[in-house]
Amino acid sequence: MLRLKVTSFNRHILMFLKTLRLLPLLLTFASGSYAEPSYQAHSSLYQVVSDFVQNNIDPASNYELTIAPLDTRLRLAKCSQPIEAFTSQPQGLSPDRNTVGIRCNGVQSWSVYTSVIVRIFDQVMVLSQPVQRGELLTPNHVRLEKKDISKVKTGYFISQEQVFNKQANRYLAAGTVLHNGLTMEPVLIKRGEKIVIRSGNPAFDIRMLGVAMMDGVKGQSISVKNASSGRIIAAKVEQTGFVSIHQR
Repeated sequence: MLRLKVTSFNRHILMFLKTLRLLPLLLTFASGSYAEPSYQAHSSLYQVVSDFVQNNIDPASNYELTIAPLDTRLRLAKCSQPIEAFTSQPQGLSPDRNTVGIRCNGVQSWSVYTSVIVRIFDQVMVLSQPVQRGELLTPNHVRLEKKDISKVKTGYFISQEQVFNKQANRYLAAGTVLHNGLTMEPVLIKRGEKIVIRSGNPAFDIRMLGVAMMDGVKGQSISVKNASSGRIIAAKVEQTGFVSIHQR
């Protein structure tokens, strides 16, 4: 039988060999203790924002979303709870630019904000040629076209009937989206014009000659002078050359 004499050198060798056998276990423990932290993917945040916007606008709308990208250096801990999107805008989401928040209510809570542009498209009436101030709109002036109406603040027109015989209240270039803020009812009576004043009582019809003291559109109340008495009264514009007063 071979006997090994234990010396100080041999003891060191044996300890070294035991250390080598334990090395894989030590490395496994170290890699588990110092694992890289898990971060929330920015793509998942964009999806949450997109879902939030789609759930808070008219589903029948034809729209496009543009979400401002987050800073690529931003590192957010992976959320242990479902991520929520929200807005603090009093009017809620609206066409054009919006601020949307994203928050995590998990163990490591956080919140960030991003900007979302909502562009709404619709078939609307636009000018096919330029028109001058005061010019009456006709079928030759307009066409139906798909346009971004996100920044149109007043009611826009979607049919020819809404536009015809309206007057442009300023010079308008070709391609302009027509809306209430750009048009007005045509002036049917002009200041200084001779007019007929009619009684609005259905039981009898009284007509008097008069003079308009101001311009007027259909349905507008204007001041007129009775030609015989010289009295100035208020009357409602009915049509070109005619106004009416209501007798009680």
